[in-house]
Amino acid sequence: MHKRIVLKGKDYSLIDEIFIDGKPLENYATEKEKWFKPESPYETEIKIINCFLEEVDRKVSDPKGEFVDIIGNNSDTERGNKRRLFADFEATNENFKKRLGGLVGIFREKEFRFSDNTEDTYDIELRISCRFDGDKKPFFLIYMLSKCFDIPLSMDEIDAGIEDFFEFLMVILFKNKLEEAYEGEFFKTYQRFQKNDDRLKGAIDISRHIRMNMGMANGKVAYSYRENTVDNYINHLIIHTYMQLKRVFPKLVQKVFGVGDTAMTLSELRYRAPSFDQFDVRTVMQKSSNPISHPYYQNYEELRKTCIKILQHIGISIFSDEENDNVQSMLFYVPDLWEVYLKTILERVKPNELTLKVQDENKIKIMGAVQKIPDFVFMRGENPELVLDAKFKQSWEEEKWEFLKDDIMQCIVYMTIFNAKATGVIYPTNQQEGKVKDQRISHYQEKLFYMIGLEVPESDSAPNGTEWGKRMRDSENKFKEYLENLRIFTEYDSGCKV
Repeated sequence: MHKRIVLKGKDYSLIDEIFIDGKPLENYATEKEKWFKPESPYETEIKIINCFLEEVDRKVSDPKGEFVDIIGNNSDTERGNKRRLFADFEATNENFKKRLGGLVGIFREKEFRFSDNTEDTYDIELRISCRFDGDKKPFFLIYMLSKCFDIPLSMDEIDAGIEDFFEFLMVILFKNKLEEAYEGEFFKTYQRFQKNDDRLKGAIDISRHIRMNMGMANGKVAYSYRENTVDNYINHLIIHTYMQLKRVFPKLVQKVFGVGDTAMTLSELRYRAPSFDQFDVRTVMQKSSNPISHPYYQNYEELRKTCIKILQHIGISIFSDEENDNVQSMLFYVPDLWEVYLKTILERVKPNELTLKVQDENKIKIMGAVQKIPDFVFMRGENPELVLDAKFKQSWEEEKWEFLKDDIMQCIVYMTIFNAKATGVIYPTNQQEGKVKDQRISHYQEKLFYMIGLEVPESDSAPNGTEWGKRMRDSENKFKEYLENLRIFTEYDSGCKV
């Protein structure tokens, strides 16, 4: 028996749709409990789904697993916190009652077995979309990606479905990892080369020389040598990945790469690794399957894994066509995108008299050891004025304070360390109007905690990408007004002490 099961959900929400062999479980979103009773006709399938979700959680939490760190430059601790399928604040052993976390993407296992004692297999796929996007219009995710990676993309070009979004994601992911890895130097490793010419170096290969040159007055010598070179399998893998992306998504690759530093990097790499076209892509994938252990080239290890994942996702396997990989996945952490997106717009909309310091500039040690790193610090001259953190959890929008205690305390700690006058969070909301709330942290002092909501238009409410983009820009302009009118800034400008 082989059944097809598709699970659909959104970040920081419950799984809200289940399809078995193409048929939806009717009223699943509102009547979950009835499907999980012992007498349910889908009792076996529900147990299998529960087991599958546990396996996905285990695989994405593995440091070598399925999680894609699209933004990069995170510490091991930060990565470990992100590599969870379910949100930490939901505690239950029944996975269908757990809220998903911040991961978005697709995870599919084509031949999932409930146990080793059965021949029954299930083709199970988990699809997690952004809660601000419709199933067929991922405008918000693509908009954030284009802003984060400075891609000149008009909203007309992102009127696309979820499949097109993952095409976009793969191209962006490859470009980002290549830029992180390169940093002015290509990957080098020792390779053995065999030559037959008149420029002898290394060791003469006598048997090959006799076979190729005996009785011929051609002046050639068969020899082999080892050299630390750019012309190696890892760089061949990078070139093949770019060529496959260009073959499958030509217009998108031209738009994303076009001209610029990354295009020049790829052109130089092809020049310095000329033997890449002597091997087909499957051979290169197989020869590049071992992890890069050299500590100097760890960014290239991230790029290597990304290249293999992309090639597998577009249908290329190191095995034969009949033995395609059982597991296919592309999962990434949306709050990372939200944080970088906010950085791009805060630089533009902040009050002119203030400067903005972002996360990399805000590292501080406590007692010489622990680092605390707020996302954004607004400075007036040399004095910290306001500390804000980017938050993506739905709990901020719903004001579920029992799930937000740790986040609130974290912000207060940041404010205390920087001796700022106020702190708070910026979160996305789909309410008609974004909102700003402030309240005193305690009755012992006047310092304020701000909750600033940036309105994100619903994708399904817009007829096309152009109209959605216009609404999003209007929302950003309103957000600028919110910042300028924060009480901490207006009272300072009027000469009042906050």
